Amino acid sequence: MKQHDPIIRIELVAATLGVSRENINREVIAGRIPRQDAAQGKIRGWRLSTINRWNPRLGRNLEGLLNTPYLPAA
Repeated sequence: MKQHDPIIRIELVAATLGVSRENINREVIAGRIPRQDAAQGKIRGWRLSTINRWNPRLGRNLEGLLNTPYLPAA
């Protein structure tokens, strides 16, 4: 059975790190953040496993967010 490895979009990474998308792109160009390695249609991002290898703490935080039930605004 295939293990679930979701695509994490740049907006979620930027928001979790508290920086802008532009800052993330600069860090990717500088080689401090890995290049995006996943695409599904027009959606591009990183596999959660890629983020976990690069920055385990960020990976755990993102995994926690992904496992949190969504509560729509009232």
